[in-house]
Amino acid sequence: MAYLPSLPRDAKLPDVFRAFPSSAAPLLELHEALMRGPSPFSIGERELIAAYVSALNACGYCTGVHGATATAFGLEEGPLESMIDGLETAPVAANCAPCCAASRS
Repeated sequence: MAYLPSLPRDAKLPDVFRAFPSSAAPLLELHEALMRGPSPFSIGERELIAAYVSALNACGYCTGVHGATATAFGLEEGPLESMIDGLETAPVAANCAPCCAASRS
């Protein structure tokens, strides 16, 4: 996951927070606003979009966390794999597909 030279290549988010403690609180506040604040997307849809972007970034940790959270918030298991295989034919809500497509560019 880590693209920061001061961290090991296999660093996870908790490692980033330990290395840069002053950044943790503002980042978590932003995350809370984006993922839980008012939105035209449900929480599950936002988590699915985040899982998709994390998969594109090849971050297994984030993909797993966001995917599990999407399921916990009511989305079916399985769409993420279909999205990665081909977004155009994946069983994704119509409002999510354009956001996911934009993240590929």
